[in-house]
Amino acid sequence: MSTDLSNKAPNQNTPAPARLTIKDLLSHEQFKSQLSLALPKHVTVDRMTRAATTALLRLPKLAECDQASFVKAMMTCSQWGLEPDGHHAHLIPFNNNKLGIVECQLILDYKGLVQLLYRAGEVATVHA
Repeated sequence: MSTDLSNKAPNQNTPAPARLTIKDLLSHEQFKSQLSLALPKHVTVDRMTRAATTALLRLPKLAECDQASFVKAMMTCSQWGLEPDGHHAHLIPFNNNKLGIVECQLILDYKGLVQLLYRAGEVATVHA
């Protein structure tokens, strides 16, 4: 006779796993390893997480953001190779009144866009 544990109800006394804060997420090894997979060679994981930590210090409301939106913004920054340092890219918290949450949105600065143009090698100079 085999015992199937998958049909049993979960123990009501078992506490749910604690949800990580945004600050804890930045130091979590699994997050760092996923971030490093998206980063280009010229940016390190430590530099990217330090830039995000600095953004958290400048804008404390970022700590209230939905984790999925924060992770998405960080992954997009990593794919572009732009740090969320407030010069090339910005992590901005926005209230989503429909969902009742604060979402993190990535906004690329014109300096970040110019850096991407230079990095592509297709443009010699940019004038405004």
